[in-house]
Order: sequence, then structure tokens, then C-alpha cells
Amino acid sequence: MMDLASIGQMASRIAKRATRAMTLATIALVVSACGSGNDKPEFHRFVVFGDSISDMGTYQVGAIAAAGGGRYTVNPGPVWSERVAQRLNYPITSGIKGFDGVFQVCPVPPNCSNWAQGGGRVTLHPGIRENADGTGQLAKTISEQIAFHLARFGGSFAATDLISVQAGGNDAFFQLGVLTATLQGGGNLQQASAAAVGAMATAGAELAGYVKNDILGKGARFVIVSTFPDLAGTPFGVRLGAQNQALLGAMADAFNAALVAGLAGTDARMLDIRAQFATWLAAPAAYGISNATSEACSRDKIAAATGGLILDGASLFCSAATLVDGDTSRYFFADDVHPAPYGHELIANAFIAELVRLNWR
Repeated sequence: MMDLASIGQMASRIAKRATRAMTLATIALVVSACGSGNDKPEFHRFVVFGDSISDMGTYQVGAIAAAGGGRYTVNPGPVWSERVAQRLNYPITSGIKGFDGVFQVCPVPPNCSNWAQGGGRVTLHPGIRENADGTGQLAKTISEQIAFHLARFGGSFAATDLISVQAGGNDAFFQLGVLTATLQGGGNLQQASAAAVGAMATAGAELAGYVKNDILGKGARFVIVSTFPDLAGTPFGVRLGAQNQALLGAMADAFNAALVAGLAGTDARMLDIRAQFATWLAAPAAYGISNATSEACSRDKIAAATGGLILDGASLFCSAATLVDGDTSRYFFADDVHPAPYGHELIANAFIAELVRLNWR
């Protein structure tokens, strides 16, 4: 996707300076009295804000749907948010469906409460695969997703809503693009790397602000916010090389540290998905993962199925017909960053386990 091999030792120094805040002890500081009693809350709606990891089919329209795609996994496998909704028996549909700037809000009412969109950043445009002319992915930001939900459901959250918030990946990809362009233009390596880390801290702080002001501040009581996994352990990160993985780690650290600090003392609960990813990828066999390094989706088969339009193996276009040969049922990755169905099953398990731990289920 991009060549960051020149970052090298500078990335390592930035990584060492970045705040290493994402331990379970730190996460435990973000606590409240919410849900601390013996009575389990009764939820009536599952509300999801996020990016492609949580997106259950925003782009499952037109030619994408016709090609058997629509989710960033092995289609039609459900993503983790769908799996949680199914287990809890909460009907849920996509809040928005569309592509190339044309979309419909709440296409399948009334339970259109999954607003997550592939490509969406926390605050700013453009998102990933969103073009300047309005074509491509819609990539609504987290801020916009929350606004859509509030407009649809009377301007506030119900006390019986269970809310998930997850983001960070697309901000990281965008900042990597900025860094690469800066270096190609003769920019300073140290300044460009530090700017990327700083921008991720800003995004994490902004996400915390939206959770505090626009979710908790609008009546929500039961909110779970996920940390951003380190991209260094993905096939994408591994391809960049060991030295450059340090920069990816520093970016995740900066985002997560600002997010946790911004939510300290609030009723939001943190789910440390970053730590979960690290655990799964460090000992994949212990968690039933047969392959934690390769992509289940074949780039060549996706290219052939899309007439050469998609060459990077994006799992948005992946289906059973475009998998690599062999048994991929326990692969962790669909493409170079997105989980395959078994990866989504593990994420769903972690979310449900957190509900049990909080006595919310």
C-alpha cells in the first residue's frame, strides 16, 4: 500500500516516548457506579458506532452486493456487532446504506441502529476510500454517525440502550498517508513521524469528547468503548517491517491513552480490544486460530471477480468464491487488516464476556 521502510530508528524512538498506558490496570480506572448493582439492566436496543470492523453492510448495494460483497470480512459472514445482537436477541439493521454519495437513512426500520461505516474517521473527512468528488465510500465520521442516530431517535439515547463505540483505524491509515506524502515531498522525518503520533492523540481525545458530550450527555447509561488495536500485528503491519511497526504501536498508544484519559471518571466502560488482539495473535492455537498471519481472501481471485478493479484484496469484495485454497474457517484475517469470520467470533465473545463481567447480562 505504501513504503515506510525509511522510518526505521526514528519510529522506534517515537514509540519509546509514547505513553504506554493501555494496561488492564489503566483500563480499570475508567469506572463508575453504572451497572455496579446486583440487578442486571434490561436493554431494548443495541446501538453501534464505528468503522469497517463494526459495519454490518453500509455498502452492500449495487454492484458490490451483486458481487457477493458488502461487509469487510468473508461475506456473507456476520461481523462481531451482528453476532452480539443475534446472541442477545436484539434486532439490528444498518442505519445507512449507499455508495458514491447516494444513501438512504434507516432503509430497514425500525431497528436501524448500527451506524458504523467502513472508511469513517473520528472527526474529519476524507475517510478511507472516500473520494474528493463524493464518490466511493460514504465514510461518515463517528461524530456524524452519532448525529444521525440522535436525529432518527428523538435527540437522545434511551436509558435502556446498550451502546458500542469503536474507531481509530482509519485515522491511522490517513496519517500514514500524510506521513508518506510528506517524506516524498522532502519533509523532515522526525517532524512527520511526531505529527502522525500527535494526530492520533488528537483523534483519541476527540472520540472521548463525543462519548462524553453526545452519548453520555444525551442520556446514555450503558456505553462500552473499545480501544484501537495495534496495526503492527496485522499482515499490513508485518509487511512494513519490524522497525516501522514501532511507529504503528506508538500511534495506537497515543490514540488509546488520550481516549482513556478523556473518559476517566465517566460512566463509559472500556473494552481493551488492543490487548485482546495482542493475546490472540501471540498464541493463536490456544484460541482455535489456524492462521494468524495470512489473508483468507485471495487478491488474485478478487481482482478476477471485479474485472481488475480491486487489486488490493479488500475483503469488502470477498466471498466464499474468492478465498485462497484450503480450509480458511479458522483464519483470523480476511484481508491485510480486517478479521475473518472467526476473528469476528472472538471479538463478539470478548464483548459478551465484558457484559457478563459488568453484570449487564
